[in-house]
Amino acid sequence: MRRAILLALLVGVAAFAIALPAAGASSPGGCTVKPGVITDCPFRKKPWYDAVNSELWLVSANPQYVKECAWPGSVAVINENHPDFKQWGCGAPMYLWAKTCLAGPQTVTWTKKIILPGVPIALQASLRPYKNPLKSMTIEVNGHVLLNATHAVHELDLRSKARAFKYGVNTIEITAAKGPSKPCNAGETDTGFLMELHAKFGADVVATIDAQNNNGSALFMQNVTVKNLGPSATDFMTVSFKVGTSRLKTYPFDPHAGVVITAGDPLGAPLPGCMYFTGSTYCTVEGLEAGESRKFGVRYIYDAPPTGNFYELFTESWGVSADTFDPKTANNGGQRPRGACRQAAPPPCAKP
Repeated sequence: MRRAILLALLVGVAAFAIALPAAGASSPGGCTVKPGVITDCPFRKKPWYDAVNSELWLVSANPQYVKECAWPGSVAVINENHPDFKQWGCGAPMYLWAKTCLAGPQTVTWTKKIILPGVPIALQASLRPYKNPLKSMTIEVNGHVLLNATHAVHELDLRSKARAFKYGVNTIEITAAKGPSKPCNAGETDTGFLMELHAKFGADVVATIDAQNNNGSALFMQNVTVKNLGPSATDFMTVSFKVGTSRLKTYPFDPHAGVVITAGDPLGAPLPGCMYFTGSTYCTVEGLEAGESRKFGVRYIYDAPPTGNFYELFTESWGVSADTFDPKTANNGGQRPRGACRQAAPPPCAKP
């Protein structure tokens, strides 16, 4: 009787159609998602962003060096040979000012819009005037003042201001003002200011599993919950599940699909775009903003011997990884023992 039930479950589960997300879906981070595949994530390719380490390295860049790094309307005054932070794709910082330096009071303001993963876990900035003193120098993010200074400030820790940043498009504005002066930047360069901004982003992504479901059949089902504890967002993640036994039935849609991951219901349709390796499955899915969670279903069928009692103890492993740096990888997943058996006693399995 149990064998007949198992075969019925196998046929029924295999009959589900694979549901695909809408092509061209876009996250607040600007990443375009097609079924199971992250096809494009433009902000990760920008010269000021280190995608491997999830870091922003933004400077008052030479307008003639990398076009994307220029602050529209600014003019390079002179280079700085001793920057506070390491150089990235925009090169070394430059002292900048307006094309015409006025003898009277003058304020210069430049703005740049950039996509970022949200609130950073580390934040530092430097502001420096050139030769002539300035009345003020300011960095604003989304209308919030990160740093305002009247003199040189080096590598100031600004973590207390980190929530000025948001997931998606951020407006960064740098401003400087001077008082009346003699004619400036005429013949000899003497007026300008320099900005360096470093931010490191981090998303603490956690994967947990529900209690074992000892249903007395060869169909194993459970749910894995993934939560982003922040403070930054993720644009995409890879959810994985591995079963440490060679005795798995495979599903007809893929010869290596021994483990199925779904969007919630363990008996639901397989997630699209997964990679199957018989005992393990890896699925790329859309990311989570800070504080968000998502539940995934998992199922697999143990290929029991046709007759006789048996007992096998194996390991289930689950995990998640994301595109944004994770400061606490120890909670990215886990493992636990699991048993399969045919015996006279009721479940759970007991080692003979």
